[in-house]
Amino acid sequence: MKAAVVEKPGQLVVREVPDPVVGPYDALCDILYCATCTATDRHIIEGNFPFGMEYPAILGHESIGRVRELGPKVRNFQPGDHVTRAGATPHPEVGLHIGWGAFAEQGIVRDCLAMDEDGVANDGYPFFRMNQVIPPSLSPADATIIINWRETWSYLTRMRVGYNDRVLVLGTGGVGLSFVNHAVNLLAKESRGRRQSGAL
Repeated sequence: MKAAVVEKPGQLVVREVPDPVVGPYDALCDILYCATCTATDRHIIEGNFPFGMEYPAILGHESIGRVRELGPKVRNFQPGDHVTRAGATPHPEVGLHIGWGAFAEQGIVRDCLAMDEDGVANDGYPFFRMNQVIPPSLSPADATIIINWRETWSYLTRMRVGYNDRVLVLGTGGVGLSFVNHAVNLLAKESRGRRQSGAL
C-alpha cells in the first residue's frame, strides 16, 4: 500500500510500505480521510517532536477509517463502521516506524473493550482506546475534526478549567477555536468585547 513517510527530518515522501499487521483484536480499515495536524505532524516532519520519533515514520493521526475485516476476537466494531484514529502498524523488520500512521491507504483499529473484558493486557491501550465508532449520519471528512475536539477537551479538563476561570488561548485555526469553545462550554469567564480575538 502507499503511505506518506517522513524518511528523515525535512524529507516527506509517498512510497510503498507493507500492509498493516492485524491481530486478533484488530479490525482492518480502509483509511478514508486524514487531516493534517499543524502541531504533531509538523513537528514530526521538522524533526522536533518533543517526545522523540524514530524515522522513517508513517505520518498522520487525525483519521477516519472504514472497517473492512474483523479479527476473530473483535466484538465492538462491524464491517462498514466509520472509526476514528485508524492507523498503519510499524514494521521494525524493515526499519519502518509510525508517527501514528494514518496517512496510509489502510490501517487498524483495536477493540480495547473486548481486550478488557477478556483480561488481555495491551501495551498499546492508551493509543488504541481512542478508536471510536462515529454515527453513519456524520460525514467521514467532517469527522476528522473529532480528533482535534477530543484532544483539546481532554487538555482543558485535565487542567481543571471550570466556572469563572480565565483562559488565554494563543493561536488560531481549528485548535485555537476548539480551545475557546470548550472553555466556554466549561463555563470559563468570558471577557466582553474580546471574544472575537479568542480571549476568555
